[in-house]
Amino acid sequence: MLSCPELWTEFFEKYYRNELNKVALTVASGEEGVLRVDVLKDLVIFVECRLYEELISCPELVISHALKGLAKTTNIYSVPLAERVQLQFVNFPKTIRKLVKSVSVKDVGHFLSVIGVVKRVSEQHSYVKSANVICEECGQTETVYAIDETLEKGKCPKCGKKKTLKIDRKSVVRVPFSKIKIQDLPEFLEANELPRTLDAWVFGSLMHEIHAGDKVILNGVLKTEKIPLERGEAVERMYLEVNSIEFLEKDIRTINITPEDERKIRELASSPDIYERLAKSLAPSIYGYDDLKLAIILQLFGGTRVETADSPSRGDIHILIVGDPGIAKSRLLRAVYSLAPRAVLSTGYSTTGAGLTVSIVKDEDGKWNLEAGVLVLADKGIALVDEIEKMRKEDREHFLEALEQQTITVSKAGIYATLNSRTSVLATANPKYGKFNKFEPLADQITLEPNILSRFDLIFVLLDEASEERDQLVAEFILEKSGNEKPLLDQDLIRKYILYAKEHVKHVTLSREAIELIKKFYVELRLSAKENVTITPRQLEALRRLAQASAKVQLRDVATAEDAERAIRLMRASMSTWAVDPETGAFDLTYGLTGVGARTRDRISTIKAVIDAFDNGEGAKQEDVLKACEEKGIPRGKAMEIINKMREFGEVFFPKAGLIKLVR
Repeated sequence: MLSCPELWTEFFEKYYRNELNKVALTVASGEEGVLRVDVLKDLVIFVECRLYEELISCPELVISHALKGLAKTTNIYSVPLAERVQLQFVNFPKTIRKLVKSVSVKDVGHFLSVIGVVKRVSEQHSYVKSANVICEECGQTETVYAIDETLEKGKCPKCGKKKTLKIDRKSVVRVPFSKIKIQDLPEFLEANELPRTLDAWVFGSLMHEIHAGDKVILNGVLKTEKIPLERGEAVERMYLEVNSIEFLEKDIRTINITPEDERKIRELASSPDIYERLAKSLAPSIYGYDDLKLAIILQLFGGTRVETADSPSRGDIHILIVGDPGIAKSRLLRAVYSLAPRAVLSTGYSTTGAGLTVSIVKDEDGKWNLEAGVLVLADKGIALVDEIEKMRKEDREHFLEALEQQTITVSKAGIYATLNSRTSVLATANPKYGKFNKFEPLADQITLEPNILSRFDLIFVLLDEASEERDQLVAEFILEKSGNEKPLLDQDLIRKYILYAKEHVKHVTLSREAIELIKKFYVELRLSAKENVTITPRQLEALRRLAQASAKVQLRDVATAEDAERAIRLMRASMSTWAVDPETGAFDLTYGLTGVGARTRDRISTIKAVIDAFDNGEGAKQEDVLKACEEKGIPRGKAMEIINKMREFGEVFFPKAGLIKLVR
């Protein structure tokens, strides 16, 4: 074997002289240092790549040589490095990267680079690294090392007797570690293929770098631990002992925004057409939907969370897209998934309530643990739910707390916890009958409950309507695409832009002009409809969030009148697609959410009064009620339709054929 401590000393002093001095300064200050070796940049070119090849095939021996070689290096502070330095190997060639499903028993003992998403992170455990054992017979002292969490206690090397070794408790060296579970990324799975999982052990400072939901590359040694079975079979469980962590998905912890990036971001923020450029850069292969795309861009930037004494008001924006099949709803979601700094994608037909929030699972030690679902994994990011209407009603109810309070409360298996789900939600849904009818209320065409619908800040209904002019534009747009179109702005720069805005503009206030504009819009809608519920305080909060997000785009901490106008325009564009009562032509939120418009509510009051007047104790005759309704201007057919709807809502019942009675 080529590897030896002296060769590693030569390697470190040739390529990492400056890094050694920096690490030595950290160690001298009393902290633990980290030396990261760039494999692709430095190690593969050293001694004709042979040292790298030996690291892959015999990692434990090679790493021990590397640590001994590190101990022999010199630094300007004359600090010994081996004891207090974590040696991490990063940036391996893509050719050796493995998916979780590709890891096999043939890889045991080798250095691997595994790609996956973190599904679960355990509490901190203690790992016994080494200890001294003393032979009670002859007094011989021997240092032993932990293997698979047990201390090897064989026979004494001096007297040869067994069962005479006693552990010196003062000499025990313990290392903190956590057990994590990673899972295959959905984009790497074939059709109908189930994701595989792999356990990994993370030591020391690495424990604080990783969270559930992170998309990572784990570099480390594949090892095994024995599984105790009653029948005594020699069964082992594979796990990855992690040496270093790299992030596939950049976020505020790992992204590197250079001074040049910052200059570009500030230049973009000052551009007067920045909103249009950002909107057109989202899913540029999808024609149209300008208002929807702008709303999603504002959703990615987000508003400001308002902390109050009793209940904080969220800053994250929720959007629901309802529309006919084949209008690119799912493609739009996947475009957001690839653009957002942190995103989790799921589908309604395969997501349960536990998968949406949190599940309780038993680990290999028999302990119950929490396993994060979609909304927890997307904390401080965006959760994308395709075809939300295909979830069961009891599973959708888990949305209620998460959408508004942005927490998930768990009380199962003796575990009581409140987890954060500070995430925006972008969901899509299809109409019940395959095609959306703009003359029917939203509530009658989608299997979502009004209490869930009301928690979305914006609802956009997209229709596949025949229009010669638009159809020609769409056909030309699709047929003339070369497949090499690029968005107006670089996707990586947009991602950095979003993170930079969130980090540097954390609190946005509304200017007096913005407040007056939003207040005027709110009051006018309320007054114009009299008793109709055209807009509620929830929509008022949504306008605040949209205006704040608009200000964040230009890196401002004060939302102006222009931001308020942009928020109002998007709110109008949203409500015009689903919250317009066809009988009055006015905005009517209640009509959209429940299917009962202002005129229908008036007619219900009239019908209730008629039924009550004709009720002789056993009920009112149906014929008398319909005749009286007709005299009051309600057609017989419409009156019967309303009575049947009232029966569905439990407001009337039919005690006998031909009789109607109010539910008291």
